Amino acid sequence: MFLLDTDTIIYNLKGNDAVTKNLRQHIEDPIKISIVTLMELYFGAYKSEKVAVNLAKVRTIEHSFEVIAADKGSAEIYGMLKAALEKSGTSLDDFDLIIAACALAHNLMLVTNNIKHFIRVEGLKLTNWSVYPESQILSSKNEGKTEI
Repeated sequence: MFLLDTDTIIYNLKGNDAVTKNLRQHIEDPIKISIVTLMELYFGAYKSEKVAVNLAKVRTIEHSFEVIAADKGSAEIYGMLKAALEKSGTSLDDFDLIIAACALAHNLMLVTNNIKHFIRVEGLKLTNWSVYPESQILSSKNEGKTEI
């Protein structure tokens, strides 16, 4: 099961061939987006020059994927992650941290091009669909290594 990060959806909207191929490859797999990603997409549509066109695209996405909310489980994970990252001196943007917490709470692999950013989140399963075939990276901070 996958959780699409905002950048992956934007790459797809811009016609990124690798993302499109990976989406087709995983068409039968459960693919979800977080409420934060939906918020970011609406923000992008409203600040664009083609508001009506882009709103239509966002609404299509909204109805094409299950949208998961930040629930109680992801709230606790968010708090734990934020505290741990601040202690280590490597913080993340709150929206990105909420997306990561949602992925962890729902046991989803996060699909993002921003691997360098999210690799800091212990236990978060990551893959990048902006390359084809997809590259999968598993974060394992406890062991001090990253497997590719």
